[in-house]
Amino acid sequence: MTFSPVCDAPLGPAELGIHCRIEMFAALDGTAPIGSWTRNLTVPVTVVSPDAPLVEARPESASFQSVASSLSIQPVLRNKSPIVFVQCKSAPANLAFDVFVRFRDGDGTLIPADRVSFLAGATETQGTMPKLDRWPESGSFDVILKPSIAGAEANPDFDWLWTGPDILFDSVPMREHPIMTPRPEAGSSSAPRP
Repeated sequence: MTFSPVCDAPLGPAELGIHCRIEMFAALDGTAPIGSWTRNLTVPVTVVSPDAPLVEARPESASFQSVASSLSIQPVLRNKSPIVFVQCKSAPANLAFDVFVRFRDGDGTLIPADRVSFLAGATETQGTMPKLDRWPESGSFDVILKPSIAGAEANPDFDWLWTGPDILFDSVPMREHPIMTPRPEAGSSSAPRP
């Protein structure tokens, strides 16, 4: 959970007092409490002006080639909505991108998906879902990753970001959602009985 509080305060170092209370319930209607947790915190912060950048752009922090080679796009999962999986292996810098897809058989329009972000050294996969009004006839997409200051600012662990050129993955294929076979019920068996 992250938040950016807005307040009238002198610029510079300060302390933020936070009162947290979490209550747990066994029923969705809130009628069966099972416990609660309360904590008071004092956190050192820096008060900045509303137009101050929260993340430093560092284009020189990694080469374009090292960033591009750390990223891959898995085949687009064709479900009710498409899911684009961005995979990062040993991120050479802090990376945050706005993700776009483009039809191979279209007019070149970029269709926005969600943002992804990877801390330096991270190895993980994140999924994004562009909103489409049709499926591409060609059966593939181009996927474009645009470095995003706003995406980095949304990640509380980022204070700097690699800001090199856009990264293009062309002709990323689609794959159908795997059909799940029903599991046998407990106590049943498909083996013939003697």
